[in-house]
Amino acid sequence: MSCSTLDPLQYPLDLNQSLIPRPSETFFFTVAGDSGQFLGLDEGDLLIVDRTVAIGPNQMAIAIYDGQFSLVQLIEEHKDLSVRLSATSVKLLEDIDLDIWGIVTGLVRHF
Repeated sequence: MSCSTLDPLQYPLDLNQSLIPRPSETFFFTVAGDSGQFLGLDEGDLLIVDRTVAIGPNQMAIAIYDGQFSLVQLIEEHKDLSVRLSATSVKLLEDIDLDIWGIVTGLVRHF
């Protein structure tokens, strides 16, 4: 049985510099209830969201949907960009009134 190893950091780690390259365009959201369960997120997870990152497939995003912030997954379906709103819901972006507000670039989770 083998054990994986980790390399210790040899310098002081600045999490702000590592996780937030554009502070004026970076925001934090807390996952509430089971809203992120379909993406493997737990209640209380802290999402780091950057408003300057270009959208593309296979990203988690914060969107404004029905006037509220919602967690979504961007997916590519038949060469079109679609959005997954829950474990079972997939819709083309052009078919719904939804604005991508920012892209999730990081996650902070307490154990």
